[in-house]
Amino acid sequence: MKFSVSTYSFGKYCSRGVPYMIDRAAELGFDGIEFCLGDGFSDSELISFGRRVRDAGLDPVCSCVGADFLSCPSGDISTEIEKVKNEVRRAELLGVPLMRHDVSVGAGGKLTDKDYADALSVMAEAC
Repeated sequence: MKFSVSTYSFGKYCSRGVPYMIDRAAELGFDGIEFCLGDGFSDSELISFGRRVRDAGLDPVCSCVGADFLSCPSGDISTEIEKVKNEVRRAELLGVPLMRHDVSVGAGGKLTDKDYADALSVMAEAC
């Protein structure tokens, strides 16, 4: 069994930057790291993060991204789909073999006129 840590697990220490999180994960004895990075990084930065992980003796395990195929913040599901496609491209730059993504943030505890079957069909089609 291998043990990995997600960058979001660093909490307030995320402000120290991705290189810090990579180095700290190695120091703590993890085998790998999952990236949850958001949009604020260039392609060259993503490539360098992937390289730094491998140089630290860690495996770049996964990239975790969010999407909302149910509520579509932009109002257009195709925009959310393109967002996820771009995240696949970014995961490749990181050198991760896996990617996971949430398909929706849900209804937020509010009553909705869509039931589970309606929501499932929308999210499955988007996937």
